[in-house]
Amino acid sequence: MLTMAIKIISEKPITMAELKEDLKNIKERDSELNFRAQKTEEYLNYFVGLDSSQVKELSDKIDQLNVPRFKPEHIAKIIDTLPQNVEEAKVVLGSYPITITNDNLKKIVDAVKPYIEIGNKQIKKQEAEIAKIKKAEEDAAKAAEEQAKAEEENKEEAEKANEEEAGEDSEAESGDADEDKKESAE
Repeated sequence: MLTMAIKIISEKPITMAELKEDLKNIKERDSELNFRAQKTEEYLNYFVGLDSSQVKELSDKIDQLNVPRFKPEHIAKIIDTLPQNVEEAKVVLGSYPITITNDNLKKIVDAVKPYIEIGNKQIKKQEAEIAKIKKAEEDAAKAAEEQAKAEEENKEEAEKANEEEAGEDSEAESGDADEDKKESAE
């Protein structure tokens, strides 16, 4: 068995909004996504409220705060979660081995606040679009089911008509046979 070692050239944390944009580009290029990418896209469509330009703008604002030891992966996590207060920011950053003062957390939350409402509006808009799509899919499935049922009924009616026609033909043939018997008896 031949194995190749994969060499990682670089690592760069990206936000969910950037991933959403990347998936959109891949979908345009390849015309469709694989199963996992489709599920990821569905998730991102539902939960990501900012577009890539807003993410870039917010990332720059947070970076300009010059918070000590605050790295790009921390910024990406803050942008993905958009914490509304210092306590939420502490929870979001709790999984990282980093200590940030409450003053710096307050600055981060203040930088994020204007984008929270923007994100919520975008998410509500996306939820409405998703609901429309689901409704259309349900309507299409219902219409297909009704059409299949109608086709089945038409098929049954056609079979009945064929059976009745076959029955009439056999009666006519038996009637002809009876007449032939009478004629031959005379």
